[in-house]
Amino acid sequence: MILFNGPLVMGLFLFKKNRDDAIKESIDLFLSHLAPATQKSYKQTLKTFSGSLSNWAGLDYERIAKATTPDVLKYLQTLRHSNGIEPRLGGSRNLSNSTIRQKCFALKSIYDWLLRGGYVTVNPLADPQLKLPALDDYKKRDTEILQSLSVKKLLNAPDRNTREGIIERAMFALFFGGGLRREEVARLLLGDIGKDIDGVGFVVLRRTKAGRDEVQPLPRWAFRRVQRAARLRRKLGNTDKSTLLGLSSSTIYRTFLRYAKKFGLKHITPHSARATAITILLGNGTSYREVQEFSRHSSISMVEHYDKRRFKMKENAGLKLKF
Repeated sequence: MILFNGPLVMGLFLFKKNRDDAIKESIDLFLSHLAPATQKSYKQTLKTFSGSLSNWAGLDYERIAKATTPDVLKYLQTLRHSNGIEPRLGGSRNLSNSTIRQKCFALKSIYDWLLRGGYVTVNPLADPQLKLPALDDYKKRDTEILQSLSVKKLLNAPDRNTREGIIERAMFALFFGGGLRREEVARLLLGDIGKDIDGVGFVVLRRTKAGRDEVQPLPRWAFRRVQRAARLRRKLGNTDKSTLLGLSSSTIYRTFLRYAKKFGLKHITPHSARATAITILLGNGTSYREVQEFSRHSSISMVEHYDKRRFKMKENAGLKLKF
């Protein structure tokens, strides 16, 4: 007959609970310094890693703290046979080497933080014997841009007379008229829209990719759509603290792809709208500096990266050569 020491068992349980809580609080503190989209990505990566360590669906912080390099190798093997959560239009695909490396970098950063806090004694992803997938056998697909006719089709596709259509028309206006990123659109609040003293409509972007709040002006046609969506949302009882569109980031992604598929547009994502807006501005003769102001990129070189223009033969700079 096995006898259990009640107080001892309870003490061990409380010790584990307190340790789990301490590790969770430490990780939450680390994540709080990251942008919302990055926080979400890191949390999902940690949850997937925890799931590879045990059969428990939740986050097992004690098991995470005890993870070893062999555990990481097992996790890598799992990733190599996983499908992407949000594949590009049409069908699933295996996770790229780049994505796998990003997930490992996220875990390594978390373990570095726990190591400094004394919650782990070693970082299992810092082992020099650990070989991450190489990048040279994977080339990321360039962001696709749309022709003007395709942009007009997307802008006018949603029904202007339905609730869903009014919201979706505003969504496309923010993408193509403001060059916003998907997470920025999802985080917009009803109180984040307004006009300046010159009557220029704008939206206030909270915690952008650069980690700060920024004001983004909108062309009149785009702002009118946003205003109409805002009036509708307020009529339905929403307040300044409510989201502008009432759509999650994933819903926005799926909605964009649904319309793209309707018109046979392949490899098009919400980010394609941003690249398209930048390319059209450059094609209209807007300077790199002015486009940088619009796109909110940290450097002009990033604007150049988004420049997808295709010059005609007669525009080739070499034709200006004279000797």
